[in-house]
Amino acid sequence: MANDARYKACARMQLGHYRNPPHFQALDLRRGDEVLCPVYTFFATTSPMLQYGAVPILCDALEDGNFDPAKISRRAMSRTKVVIVTHL
Repeated sequence: MANDARYKACARMQLGHYRNPPHFQALDLRRGDEVLCPVYTFFATTSPMLQYGAVPILCDALEDGNFDPAKISRRAMSRTKVVIVTHL
C-alpha cells in the first residue's frame, strides 16, 4: 500500500476508541504533526491525536464516506505524518 500511495511506510491497524492512543503513540506522533482524516468520521478517530498535540486535517469525502482521492493529495503537506482511513 505504501508504494501505491508513494509513502515511506504504511500500516493497517484496527482502530477503536480505546485502541487509538497506543496506535498514535506507535506512530510517534508529535506536537504539530498533521493527520489527514475523512470529514465523515467518529470523534474517537480525531480526539486521541489531540492528546499528542497532532493536528487533525479533515478532508472531503465522497458520498460513500471515503476520501475523495482528488482532494486528499492536495491536503497532504510537509507536516502530514499519518493518513487515517476509517470504515464506519
